[in-house]
Amino acid sequence: MSSWMVLLSVTARHRIEKLENENEKLRRENEKLRHKKELVEKEKEKLRQERDRLKDELDLARRAAKRQAAPFSKGQPKTDPRPCGQKSQTY
Repeated sequence: MSSWMVLLSVTARHRIEKLENENEKLRRENEKLRHKKELVEKEKEKLRQERDRLKDELDLARRAAKRQAAPFSKGQPKTDPRPCGQKSQTY
């Protein structure tokens, strides 16, 4: 083999090793990003569920605000109330 072929072979091996190292580094980074994406998707789903729950709660509160409140009582009820109807005519 001539010297230029040896040099070319050494340079090619060096380039291949460099590319393999870079490839491995990118694979690890890719795996980290996939894991991070999973976490973000889970958080997104949690927030979506909380948003829906709060939306329902707000709708209930708005409907409740539109209802008329019952009149307040005027005190304790009588223990022995008179019957309804005309009052007796006693003189």
